[in-house]
Amino acid sequence: MTRGPILSEKVEQARILELLRAIGAAVYVSGTVRRSGDYPGSMQTPGIPDLCVFLPGPPGSPPPAYTLLFIECKRAGGRLRPAQTIFRDYCEAAGVAHLTGGLDAVLAWLTRGGWVRQ
Repeated sequence: MTRGPILSEKVEQARILELLRAIGAAVYVSGTVRRSGDYPGSMQTPGIPDLCVFLPGPPGSPPPAYTLLFIECKRAGGRLRPAQTIFRDYCEAAGVAHLTGGLDAVLAWLTRGGWVRQ
């Protein structure tokens, strides 16, 4: 069995956005705007996930109920940085959904929750 190429985080994020918007989610993307000059980082707090998602539902609930989900997009084999791990741990402690991974991880989570069917 041969595997396809490993997709970049940017491509994974674009695929995730397309899926989420197709099922009616409101998606907010953390910016990666960089200061001009030699400043190496983005202008956001370290650890903030790539996507903040409001999903309609949960399935079977009356509107306007929403489920909050944070997604840290990673390519296959990608790992969380320490600040991202701390944010994930806060989410788990607060009972807020947090995913790390690419389209396959998001699709599996949405399937388990009843938002999509495979």
